[in-house]
Amino acid sequence: MVGATRHYLVVGVDFGTTYTGVNYGLSKYCDDSDIAMIQDWPTGILDTTEHGAKAPTQIAYEADMTGQSKWCWGYQIKPGTVRYAWMKLLLDKHAVQTAHDDPGLKSDIEKGAVKMPDDKSAQDVAADFLKEVYDLTMKRLRKDYRQILDLTPIKFWFTMPAIWSDGAQVGTLAAAKKAGFGSRKGDEICMVAEPEAAALATLSSPTLSYCDQLELKDGVLICDCGGGTVEDLTSYTILDDDPLELAESCVGEELQSVPKTAWAGGKCGGTSVDRDIVKLLSERFLTAFDPLDHGNVGPGSQFMQDFDWNKRNFGKPGFKLKPLAYYLKNEQNLNPSHYDKEESCIILADADMIKVFDPVVKKITGLVEKQVKAARTQGKTPIKDLILVGGFGDSPYLRQKLGAWCGSRGIRMRVPGDSWGAVVKGAVIRGLEMATVVRRKCRRHYGTIYSKPFETGVDKESESYICRFTKARMAPGYMSWPINRGEDVVLDTFKALPFYHVLEESQRTITVKLQSCNLDNAPTKYGDGVEDMGEIVTNLTGVDFSRFECKTEDGKKIYKFDYQLEVVLGHKQGTIYFRVRALDEIIGQTSVDFSK
Repeated sequence: MVGATRHYLVVGVDFGTTYTGVNYGLSKYCDDSDIAMIQDWPTGILDTTEHGAKAPTQIAYEADMTGQSKWCWGYQIKPGTVRYAWMKLLLDKHAVQTAHDDPGLKSDIEKGAVKMPDDKSAQDVAADFLKEVYDLTMKRLRKDYRQILDLTPIKFWFTMPAIWSDGAQVGTLAAAKKAGFGSRKGDEICMVAEPEAAALATLSSPTLSYCDQLELKDGVLICDCGGGTVEDLTSYTILDDDPLELAESCVGEELQSVPKTAWAGGKCGGTSVDRDIVKLLSERFLTAFDPLDHGNVGPGSQFMQDFDWNKRNFGKPGFKLKPLAYYLKNEQNLNPSHYDKEESCIILADADMIKVFDPVVKKITGLVEKQVKAARTQGKTPIKDLILVGGFGDSPYLRQKLGAWCGSRGIRMRVPGDSWGAVVKGAVIRGLEMATVVRRKCRRHYGTIYSKPFETGVDKESESYICRFTKARMAPGYMSWPINRGEDVVLDTFKALPFYHVLEESQRTITVKLQSCNLDNAPTKYGDGVEDMGEIVTNLTGVDFSRFECKTEDGKKIYKFDYQLEVVLGHKQGTIYFRVRALDEIIGQTSVDFSK
C-alpha cells in the first residue's frame, strides 16, 4: 500500500521566460524513464500545440459576454489578443545589471515595451499564470494517481535562474504560493537552480553515450541558454557516478568592467534576438514600423511566430528565411528587397539574422570563456566538456559558433537529445534524490550593518552616538559578513551574527537591514560595493521580555534584547532563509521584505 508517510510525488515546474513545462514522478516507482511530462496543454480555436513539451508563458485577460473577466493562457490565446508575457524578467528588474546583460532589456522595461496590466504587478500576473498551470497539473495528477493523490504529499520543485537575485527568488516563491502550489496539507515548494537541474538530468541519463567518456574529477560546464537568460554557466566536478554526485567547482571570474558583477551569467537569451530584430526593423522602416504595436509585433503575434520559426532554424543547411507578416504604413517608397507590398510581409536576408544573432552569441561565448578560466584558476578543474541546454540552445547557428569556439580549445561540446526539456526533468530528478549536487558555491557575500565601540583616531566623533542602554559611545556603519562569496554551501549552511537591540516593553518587532556584495573582497564599512537587499523583520509576540536584562529610563522599562541572527543558505526551499535565536531557542517569526 502506498502511504503518505513513505512515498511522495515530485513535480518539476520550469517557469520559463517564454515557455513553461511540467514533469512529475512518484518516489516509489520512479527511475529516469518513469518521469512523465505534461503535453496535453489547453488549446484555442486553432487546436494546435506547436511545442507539446511546454506551453507559452503568456496570459490574456478578456471579458466574456457578461463583461466578467475571463483568463486565457498559453495556447488558448487567439492571434491579435493583447497578452502579457516575459513577466518572469520583471521579477528581477531591480537586480544590478551585469556586463553580459542585454542592454535593450533594461531600456524596453523602462519604455514599457515589457508591460503588465495597470492594476497588476509582474508578481500578480505570474501568480495568475501559475494558477492555471497548478490547476492543470492537479487535474493530470488526479487522473494518473486517482486512488492515492489525496494521501500522498507533493514536493513541487521550481527551477530558477542561478543569476536570480534573492528578491526575485522570493517573489517567484510568493507567486507560486498565491497560485496554489503547496496549499494542501503536507505539500511543499522547493527551488533548484536551472543549470544544476540541467546537469542532473543530462549527466544521469543512461541514454547519453558520451557519459561513458566522463571520469571522476572531470570538469563539466553547463551552458543553459534560455529565452530570457543565459545562466551562470555553472561548472561542476564529478565526485561519484553511482549514484551521480556533483560539486560546484567555482563561482565565476570577477568581470572587471562591472565591479559589482561576480558570476558568469546574464540576461541575454533568445528574447534578446527578438528585441534586436524589432530594433533593426524600426531603424529600417522608421515610422512605418511601430515597435510598441504589441498586438502585431509582440509575443504571440503572427509576426513573432514567423520570426521564431526563422530563429529556430537559421543555420541549418539550405534553410530559407520565412517572410514576416506585417502591414507597413506608407509603403509606397519601400525597398522591394525589404518589403513585399502584395503579400504585406517583411523580407529578411541572412545578413539581417547574423546582425541580430551575433551580439548575443558573442555575449554567450564571453560568458563561457570567463567560466572556463575561473574553473581552471579557482576550482583547479579544467573543463573537458560543455553541455548546451535550454530553448535557445537548440539554435543551429548558436551551436555552430559555440561548437567552433569549443573545438579550437579542446573542449567537447555536447547537446542532449531533449535539451529543451532537460531543466524541468532535472528538477524531478533532484526532488527524487536520484542525483544530487552535494556542494555549491556561495555567489555573494551576505551581511548586515552593525555598530562597534568607538575608537578615538579611527572613528569620526560626529558620526558616533551613545547607546541608551550601556551608555557607551558607539561607531555605526561597519559591515559584518558572516557568509562570504566562494564559500562552500552544503545543506542548511548557516552563520550566526550576535546582535542586541534596546527595546521598550511595547515593542514587539525587531528590524535588521540585509546587505550583499559581489566584490571579491567585501568592504569593512557600508558604502560603495554594498547592495541593500531588504529588511529582516522578526515578530516577538509571545516572547517573555523578563528573561532579558532590564533598566529603567525616564520611568519606562527598557530591555537589552541579546540575540543571534542566523543566515541560512543551502535551505531546501532554495531561497535565503533567516532565523533568530535568543536564550538558546529559535524565537519569533522571521520574514524578509525585499521591497525596502
